[in-house]
Amino acid sequence: MLTAPTSSDRSFPQCHFLSLPFELRTAIYEYVLDISSTEKLEVHITSDQLASSDAGRPVLQYSKRPRFHPDLAILQASRKTYNEALPILYKHCLFYPLADENVISLFFGQMSEFTLSNILKLHLKPRSGKTVRLVGPHGTVSQVLQGPSWGPACDKVSKLLLALEELYVHLHSIYGYQLEKGDCIDWIIRPLSRLQRVQKRLISVGDRAADDSLLALVTKWNKLIQKADREAAEYIACRKRIMESDQGWPDAYWMLKRHKLL
Repeated sequence: MLTAPTSSDRSFPQCHFLSLPFELRTAIYEYVLDISSTEKLEVHITSDQLASSDAGRPVLQYSKRPRFHPDLAILQASRKTYNEALPILYKHCLFYPLADENVISLFFGQMSEFTLSNILKLHLKPRSGKTVRLVGPHGTVSQVLQGPSWGPACDKVSKLLLALEELYVHLHSIYGYQLEKGDCIDWIIRPLSRLQRVQKRLISVGDRAADDSLLALVTKWNKLIQKADREAAEYIACRKRIMESDQGWPDAYWMLKRHKLL
């Protein structure tokens, strides 16, 4: 986890590096962090199910060709280098957290406000639910419990990543097929309406990432997203009026919408 240095810079001799022009310091940061202008560092965040807690621990996997682990020592040199280098690093990072509320909460919940303010883009792949297998009393008998995943994950993102600008969605091929046939995928679309000021972009469906068939799905996706965002905005406005007037919800339509959206 990246944290800002806590010691005061005044206890050290003057650093001539910090007297360099900012543009030159930026080039040095990019060199030290092994960042290129064309490549992105993918940070895949999963959970360690072998940990003592039910949620496990965040597990990071970096992906870049050639594979490497960035040297983050410069972030600990001083608070100023941390504040200058971290935005540069995160600008070249693509975050792929597991779409699970516990993983998102464990990883991003430990970050400072400054760190979170530099996470502008996020990649997520919807999951209909998480499976928990409980071993039965005889060892050979087990039960499978289905729990919520996508909706709570979107809720955590909306509460933690307040500076988020773009959310890139990767659909499993079966969900892309449902979208293509016009079947209901409200369980994916509705939770995304919590992210009111975020662009929700569909960029891949299964193995399709840039072909003509994906463009048709993107058009359908954008229409559903716009409709859900519009209805969510209506709901929020209505809720605000109800709270200010201290009255009940006007009719069954809004009662249904409240449960559907939240």
